[in-house]
Amino acid sequence: MSKYQSTSVHLLGGCNASPDHLGGVCNPQGQVYDPDSPGSVHQGLYVCDASIIPCSIGVNPALTIATVSEYVSKHLVKDIIGFKREKGTDFPFKSVYQNPCVDNNETKRTNKGNVLIKEVIRGYVGVMPCTAFLKINI
Repeated sequence: MSKYQSTSVHLLGGCNASPDHLGGVCNPQGQVYDPDSPGSVHQGLYVCDASIIPCSIGVNPALTIATVSEYVSKHLVKDIIGFKREKGTDFPFKSVYQNPCVDNNETKRTNKGNVLIKEVIRGYVGVMPCTAFLKINI
């Protein structure tokens, strides 16, 4: 490999999503199939990273991977809420600021967002150079 080329590896396709257990490890919602019971899933076991994507999706897949993870997380939360309603279980929630190492007021003043994603994609469209900037503050 030339010393002027960079290489990046994303672990894609290790746990493919598929409509059924014959084509993949999990369903599109990230639930892992139970191979001993076709059509059912392992309750509470999810895949929500790049391994759910079956193949290479091109250069700089970070935003796509984040989107897939968010999609799976949305379904995971729905499943937890459904389980809670079905079983009548009350889950204890612990406050994030229960034992803060920083004063709450200071944290609230300086916190503008929980997640900041920045991505710059550079390349060519035809023969013309092109740059795309993406900034997401969630």
